[in-house]
Amino acid sequence: MITDDGPDEPIDDTDLQILAELGDLWDTLDPVPDDLTLEIRFRLSVQALHAEVAELHGDADDGVQPTSQVPELAGAGAFRDGAPVRTDTLTFRCDQLSSMVTVASLAADMVRVDGWVTVPECAVEMRVLARDRRGRPLVHQTQSDEVGRYTFDEVETGPAQLVFRYDDITVMTPYFAL
Repeated sequence: MITDDGPDEPIDDTDLQILAELGDLWDTLDPVPDDLTLEIRFRLSVQALHAEVAELHGDADDGVQPTSQVPELAGAGAFRDGAPVRTDTLTFRCDQLSSMVTVASLAADMVRVDGWVTVPECAVEMRVLARDRRGRPLVHQTQSDEVGRYTFDEVETGPAQLVFRYDDITVMTPYFAL
């Protein structure tokens, strides 16, 4: 039975069914990007910290792109104990600093991150959106040495972000895939 409900009538089952079908239609025609929540978190974090953002640099053909552009980074091969190991090199730059990062696969869900930053002895933090037992994002911290080297020996795979802090300056990278 079709009724002529006016705009002031409460929503009924027919209205809810129509809204659900419209939602399904838009999910099919224009789905929400998989990394939208990562991008929103990043933008809000930058605003909250008033931090400078280091951009990802690389050649268009090198396979290194932010997580919003590729599902998984492609990289050159390396060997450890006779077995091939995936490695990727990323470079981030901004007015305040530059950092080169090499990511080497240790296992299916674990990588080693070796980096160099143009600011020696600065605090380096890696945030990975994998979750610990309490459901919080994982945070690894270290400090670059006197020539700017830093290492994270065992890091969980997933979307990650680097944060550099020195002299009241905070620089953040966009999220990238580990």
